[in-house]
Amino acid sequence: MFKLILLITLFTFSAQASDFGSWEIAKDGSDFTLSNGKAQAKLPMTNTVPSIVHLEKYGDLTVVHYLASTSGTSLIIEEYYGAVFNRDNKFLGTYPIRYESLSESLNSDAIDQPKWFVSKEELNIVYKELDINEKFSIK
Repeated sequence: MFKLILLITLFTFSAQASDFGSWEIAKDGSDFTLSNGKAQAKLPMTNTVPSIVHLEKYGDLTVVHYLASTSGTSLIIEEYYGAVFNRDNKFLGTYPIRYESLSESLNSDAIDQPKWFVSKEELNIVYKELDINEKFSIK
C-alpha cells in the first residue's frame, strides 16, 4: 500500500512539473520576468519571490498561474495571479485568480474572489474590487 501511495505521489509531482514545461520566473534586477523561451512578461511588483503553481490552456490562450504576493499583518493573504498569453506568445496581462487566507481567523471563502468565466468562445475575467472586466477570445 505504501508503494502505491508513493508511486501516485511521484506521478502527480512529475505530471505537475511537466505541465509547466519550460516556463520559469527569473529575477531581473529588482523585477521578475516570466518566460518560456518564446513568450516573456515582466511581472508586477511583488513582496515575495513569485512561483509558478499551475498552467492552464483555454483554446488558443495560455494562463500561467503564479503566487504573486503575500500581504497583511495580523491576517496574512496569499495572492495568486494569472499571466495570459495568446497563441502567438503575446503577453496580454496579469489578472488576479484567487486570494487565500493563511490566518485561522479568516476563511478564504469569506474573501471576495475574482471570477474567471470560460465559454466555447471567450475567457471573461471579472473582479469588482479592482474594476476588472476583461474578455479574451479563445479561438
